[in-house]
Amino acid sequence: MSLLATIQKLNKRYGDGTIAAASKCDALFVTKIPTGSLALDVALRGGWPQGRMIELSGVFSAGKTSLIFATAREFQRLSEEHIVIFIDAENALDRNWLEKSGVNMDRFLITNLRSGEDIGQAIKEILFNADKPLLLIVDSLAHVIPMKEIEDDQEDSHPGIQARLINKMLRVITPALRRSLTDPNLPMSTVMFLNQIREKVAAYGRDNETTPGGRGKEFATSVHVKLKNGGFIYGTGESKIGKKAIFEVKKSKTGPPAETGEFDLYFKPGSKTREARIDNVEALIRYGVLYEVITKKGGGSFTFNSFSSPTSMQKIRGEDNLKEFLRSHPTEFRALSLEVIRKCSCGYATIGKGYTLPKRQKKSKARAEASRKVRRQKTTRER
Repeated sequence: MSLLATIQKLNKRYGDGTIAAASKCDALFVTKIPTGSLALDVALRGGWPQGRMIELSGVFSAGKTSLIFATAREFQRLSEEHIVIFIDAENALDRNWLEKSGVNMDRFLITNLRSGEDIGQAIKEILFNADKPLLLIVDSLAHVIPMKEIEDDQEDSHPGIQARLINKMLRVITPALRRSLTDPNLPMSTVMFLNQIREKVAAYGRDNETTPGGRGKEFATSVHVKLKNGGFIYGTGESKIGKKAIFEVKKSKTGPPAETGEFDLYFKPGSKTREARIDNVEALIRYGVLYEVITKKGGGSFTFNSFSSPTSMQKIRGEDNLKEFLRSHPTEFRALSLEVIRKCSCGYATIGKGYTLPKRQKKSKARAEASRKVRRQKTTRER
């Protein structure tokens, strides 16, 4: 039997597209979901990859939930058929915060299942029977609890039981996501896992952090982003008007890994809730100049092609005036942001010259250089 006859036989047995040429697999061209943060979109070369598994981990109050709500909002804006399913394992969802984040509440489904087995079974059935593009969010993996832990006494020990449960869940999710690679008629679904940070037992040094759920998820996920708290942003006096979130791309199969950056979360003036919005204006100016979407000239003047009048150039003097213009003209802001994403996603080249590391990393590099200087002086004295 020839190879062609064998392929036809397998396609007939398991369905059309079981074995197909790469040129006919449109899903191999990875489409991206905007993250809601322009700086993270640039680092990921367009955003979260659609049709893959993603892990977003970080310390408490680092901006994980704000970022995930922004992602849900942007995902819903791509199409009216896009639906978000939120599995609230932590029981920490705030409806008021969700509404103020701009999410379409009718296309944002919430479930609060009891055990990890129920969550795994629900994810399996949803993905295999989905007829619309989905963004499925699990908040968080650390609270996906096996039924045995719920039913047994508190003093009972079950080492590794949560990791085994989560790894089994990942093995089921992978073929469900893989179906759309060769069948263009199937919707593209994406699974995002939020996760917490733990410290390794009896581990010393810098690399002593880990995430719950075992090591299998590190291989199953296509993207892993880690968030850190970058401190508060202060306004007049001692008033806190926002905070910085520092991110690090720990793994990326759809872009360059080890990218770092930061974005700003500003609190709504006078708001007593935990509402916070990601501000992308400063990121747009920084990356717009870097990718030559915005031209910066001497004297602090900025020029760029106007979206409302493509044949004319918009010229604004002063960075503060440019920020005010972009905030008051959302159409211009959107057009410039899309142009930055288009330019940065052409290939997987590094960001290149002009990109500055976060302040915390600059300090760590300065401390490392000072430490090396002290060691050199000590060695010289000993000689």
